[in-house]
Amino acid sequence: MDVQPVTPSLERLFRAVVEIAAPLSVGVTPRGERRIIPITGGRFEGPKLTGDVLPGGADWQLVRPDGTALLEARYTLRTRDGALVYVRNRGVRTGPPDVLARLARGDTVDRRATTSGHGRSSRRGRPSMRGSTMCLRCAPPCARQTPSPWTSTSCASRPSLPT
Repeated sequence: MDVQPVTPSLERLFRAVVEIAAPLSVGVTPRGERRIIPITGGRFEGPKLTGDVLPGGADWQLVRPDGTALLEARYTLRTRDGALVYVRNRGVRTGPPDVLARLARGDTVDRRATTSGHGRSSRRGRPSMRGSTMCLRCAPPCARQTPSPWTSTSCASRPSLPT
């Protein structure tokens, strides 16, 4: 029996523009600075999912002494038809030392100068979409210029296998 490998692909789910408040510093630990960035709202739009990012979520971060950030965000989406989607992102943001130092000072940097790797898992409220979905999130190159320093733009795609 000859088994042929399958080539996975990505299916675009949506692009989100998330409004965030100023970061809150919880304090410095031996592992780095703990920060919380409140999510205050936003919108998302895609071929199958469109709606609002609800206020009340947050991005919990550990920024290591070298500037690398360990990220975990939890928030809720409300689709246009009223279904609620629970989202949990976990990932890492890193880059060259000079770029990470500029980020730490609060300077604006080109998103392409950093690398972010995120996994997203969602629990959907819509009966036809219930269950967990693993997704990939990217800031660059999907993101365009953000409207203000207090927004975050990303795309979400889920792996799909040929049938």
